[in-house]
Amino acid sequence: MDIRWATKRGTFEIEHITTNLMAGRFNKSVKVHRHPVYHLLLILEGRGKITIGGATTAAVPGQLYVIHPNEPHGFLFGDGEPLTNLECTSRLLNEDGTPAEDELFELFDFGPDRAVPDKVRERPLAVPLRFRDFLREGFERLLELDAGPAPKFRYSAGVADLLSRIEAFLAEFAGDGAADDRRRETVELVRRFFRTRLNRGITLKEAADFVHVSPNYLCRLFKECTGESPMAHLTRMRVQEAKKLLDFTHLPVQAVAEKTGFSDASHFSRVFRKMTGESPQSYRKKSREAEPYGGKR
Repeated sequence: MDIRWATKRGTFEIEHITTNLMAGRFNKSVKVHRHPVYHLLLILEGRGKITIGGATTAAVPGQLYVIHPNEPHGFLFGDGEPLTNLECTSRLLNEDGTPAEDELFELFDFGPDRAVPDKVRERPLAVPLRFRDFLREGFERLLELDAGPAPKFRYSAGVADLLSRIEAFLAEFAGDGAADDRRRETVELVRRFFRTRLNRGITLKEAADFVHVSPNYLCRLFKECTGESPMAHLTRMRVQEAKKLLDFTHLPVQAVAEKTGFSDASHFSRVFRKMTGESPQSYRKKSREAEPYGGKR
C-alpha cells in the first residue's frame, strides 16, 4: 500500500528514510553537502549552528529547520553546550518515481488564492511555545513505530501526519487577524489538553477552566471552529486513538477502553459501534486481514 500526499501541486508518494532523537551531541560537525531528501529538524535543547545555502544561524530550542532536496546544508551539533534535536528524513516521489525537488513551503495549502507568506519561508522557524508539543508529537509518533515491526506504509502515514502538523502550524503562525488567532489558539489548546488526557475522565468544566473561559463560551467557540461540541470532539479523538491501538497492538478490548478514557468495555463498544458502524473486535479483525503484521519498512 502506497501512501500519497495530496498537495496543491499534485500528489506524491512518501518514502520515509529515518526518524531519530539525537541527544547530547557536542562539537560534532557535518560538512556542507546536498542530497535529494527533505530534512526536518526540531531543536529541543542546547545550542548549535546550522548552515542552509549560504546562511549560518544559531540553533536554539524551539526552532524548526526545513531543508529542501539538494539544498546545500551543514551542521555543528553542540556549540558550547550539547545539542538535542528530533529529525526526520524522507523523500517525495513524483508519478514516475523520481525524487521531487519542490520547496516544501510551495506544497503546503494555506487556502484558495493565498500566497505563501514571507515569514513562512524564514529559516529557522521560531515555533511558539503553544505549538512545540504539537510538532514534537508528530516526530515521536514516528519514533514509536520502531518499537515493533511495522509495515512501510505506517511510516509513510507517519510522515504525512508530521507534514500535516507543520502545515497546520504554519497556517496559524502566518494567519491574519489577532482575534481569529486567539480563537484558533484556544481551540488548539483544548485539543492538546484532550490529547494529553485521553486515558482519563474529562469534564467540560475542566476543559473550560484550562483555557480560562466559561463552558458555554467554549461550546460556542468549538462549534464555530470545528462544527462539533468539545465533548463530541473528545469522543472522536478517543475513538481515533482506539483505532490505532486496535491496529498496532494486541491489547484486549478492555485495555484499549481503559487507555482511551472510556468507563468500561461495554460503553466503549457502544460508542465505537455508533461512530464506526462496527464493533472493536470486528474492526480489528478486518484491519489484520487487510494488513497483516510483520510487514517490512
